[in-house]
Amino acid sequence: MKYIVNLSGVVSLVLFLLPSAGSGSTLGQSYFLFGFNESSYDYSESAPPHTYEISPTYYYFTPPPSIPDREYGATSAFHAEGKFYSHDRALPWYGGFLFEYGGGIQTYNGTALDSIQVGVPGPGDTTQYFPPIVESKSNTFTRIGGFIGPYFKVGNTLVGLNAGLLYYNWYRGAGAYNESYSWVYLPVGAEVQWEMNDRLSVGLDMQYRIMLSGSMTATYDYATVLEGVPTAANNFTLGTRDGFYLGFPMQLQIDRWFGLEWKPWFELRPSGISGLTDVNPETGSGYLEPNSYSYSIGVSISAMFGTFSSFDRTH
Repeated sequence: MKYIVNLSGVVSLVLFLLPSAGSGSTLGQSYFLFGFNESSYDYSESAPPHTYEISPTYYYFTPPPSIPDREYGATSAFHAEGKFYSHDRALPWYGGFLFEYGGGIQTYNGTALDSIQVGVPGPGDTTQYFPPIVESKSNTFTRIGGFIGPYFKVGNTLVGLNAGLLYYNWYRGAGAYNESYSWVYLPVGAEVQWEMNDRLSVGLDMQYRIMLSGSMTATYDYATVLEGVPTAANNFTLGTRDGFYLGFPMQLQIDRWFGLEWKPWFELRPSGISGLTDVNPETGSGYLEPNSYSYSIGVSISAMFGTFSSFDRTH
């Protein structure tokens, strides 16, 4: 996080000290963008121990409150984006796409099995608590998305409204216990850009992300981790919980075809509790994935390619 803050300060200073030239700003211009994200990722799971009732019969059990279940660390990613602005006088519209892939070695602080064991409480209950561990895990993140919507330009301000689809995958790798989370969202958003001068524009990018579906596949279980017995993967259907994204892009035109973008951003991504899976028909016990909560704070730096000075300011 300290690296991100220092880098943000340097880039901000460079952007605002660069002199203005009369070549036309990036506001309302179509472009392709390639760059890198540096961010801090923080994930945690939550469930009240021994108390959550699944049905009149089934309850789930979590480790004692003294054992956390958290994952955090730095993430680096490559991204490619594109935006296209029509200049139709009757109905100006714009659209875009996003591809992002990256990861990092992050700290996992939790239990040897972070899916929760479910059972029937009663005398002689032998619910297994898994030992706490603190270790590094190799994680990868993938995002693919697209959007479309109308935009309006008034003076030095451009306002866009958009909606689309976003696919998000998180692969948690740690040897015998690997998990792959997948979510599909309907992002509904708004963008505002202000032309500061002929070369520089600043903006605000907001998205409310409606979760359409969520799933998790765990390629481990009790027998695999503690006894070394290969078993089938557990598949979980996650409860839907909506997320949020906020970005602050700054775009600087260097010449007719080339520019730079610097964007600090914040993302909130919660996920709901799953239903039971791998249920034992004799005991009614099984596994579920608890509620989770994650957020990321980062900055992206990108190269922009377009024909920025060709914008017709009469539109």
